[in-house]
Formats: sequence, C-alpha cells, structure tokens
Amino acid sequence: MCMTGLAQAADISLTQGKVISKRAGNVTLHDYVTDTGGAAQIVETDRLVIFDVPGNAPQNREFKALVEALGKPVEAVVISHAHDHHWLGADTLFPGVRIYSLNAASINGEEGMKALEGAKASMGEEMIPYTSVPRVEQLADGKHTIGGVEYLFTSLPDSGASIIALPAEKMAMVHHLGYVGVHVPMPPFAARLAQLEKLQNEGYAWIVAGHGTPSDSRDFIAHVAEYYAFVEKAVKEAGSPEKARAIIVAQYPDYGLVPLLDVFLPMLTGK
Repeated sequence: MCMTGLAQAADISLTQGKVISKRAGNVTLHDYVTDTGGAAQIVETDRLVIFDVPGNAPQNREFKALVEALGKPVEAVVISHAHDHHWLGADTLFPGVRIYSLNAASINGEEGMKALEGAKASMGEEMIPYTSVPRVEQLADGKHTIGGVEYLFTSLPDSGASIIALPAEKMAMVHHLGYVGVHVPMPPFAARLAQLEKLQNEGYAWIVAGHGTPSDSRDFIAHVAEYYAFVEKAVKEAGSPEKARAIIVAQYPDYGLVPLLDVFLPMLTGK
C-alpha cells in the first residue's frame, strides 16, 4: 500500500517520490522511493529505526517530514553500506541518534570526508549543504536486535552486496542483488539471482531493494530475472555498449537511473 494517508494527515505534499509500506505482525516497513532512484526505509513499531537516507537535501527534507509524521521516537539509524548517497546528511537529519553500519570504517574519517567533498563538487551546495560526516558505529554480520526488532545482517563481499533481513517478519532489505524500476545491471547476474531465490526459499515474502520499487518476493525475483535475461541478450546481440543501451532503454522506458547503464554495460560487453 502507498502511505498517502500519512502524507495527507501530516499535510505533506510528496514532490520527490512515494512511500510503499508493508506490515507483518506489529512491524511496518516503509520504503521511501524517490523519482531519481534513491531510497530510504523506516521500520516502525512503537519506535522507529531508520535505514539509510536519500542523500540529497530536497529528498532528505521530505523523508525527515515523513519520519516526523509518524510521531514516534527514532531509536537508531543504520547505514546499509558505504556508498555516500546512502548516508549524506544522516547526522544532520537525526542529531544525537546513534548511527550504525557494517561498513563504518569506510564512512568515518578521511574516506567519508573525501566522499562528501566529491558529492558537493558534483551536485553543488544546494543539493549537498552538509559539512560533516556521520560518526558511525561498527556492526558485525549476524543477528542484532535494534529498536525491539531482530535483524540478520549478511555481507556478500564477492558481489559487493548485503542483506538486512527481518527473520520473524519474513521481510528483507537487499542491496546490489537486483532492482525493479531502475537500471543497475551489476554482474554476475546468476549469483545475485541465486541469493534472491535463497531468500524466497527461506520464506521471505517481501523484498525491498536499496533503489527502485519493493514488492512480493515472487514478483520481485521474476522482474529481476526477466531484466537480467534481457540485458544479457541485448549485450550479446548489440556488440557495443551504445547499441545495447539503446535496446535496453527502449524495452524499459520507465526505468530510472539510465546513466548507470554507461557504467555497467562496458563491463558486460568488455568494451
């Protein structure tokens, strides 16, 4: 369901994206999905745990308004991984709240400041007005209870991916395994699909990706498999990244993050 009721009740006009929510027991997982492909999640019980922020000022402000509209205390912020568009401004949005990540060392200190400065140079002060890097506490793989909810954190270093699962609720937030609604064809496809199918076989019924649209696991995996198969076919038949790009965009005209095809297609074509 889309969380339009919350936005209306709080007099919030969503201009940057939408919210898709799923409830299991006393836990509701809200996924804020922006029109430019960014995303951030809220796990709601009697309190809130935030997973990532959208990363630029306009979307961060809208996301913060949605968090405040829930009217519950924020227990913690968890950064899924070290890519700066998942954490820029997190400490500004949620001052005094403890921030955690499996990749704390890659966010704290000099590495984080370099990422912040690079984002400012690329996007400008209006989009990235932040002057600090969040101080992030290190999490280890395995089970952690945060805000009264048990999570299972799994790093997949061979593919640069990760899974943040809610075992009791059978929901999972996945990063770099697959996406619906955005162009992120990260190889190797078979290994990423295998991880998604493993989650489904373990009974996980709802999948949220770090970008794009969440859905029922069966539908999510079917869409990802179809997309990966089409990209492989386009790459094989096109012979160049440019031709493959045109074929893929024509097949998926509503998918966002088109510029990322220019990153991944040369890897897939070897050119």
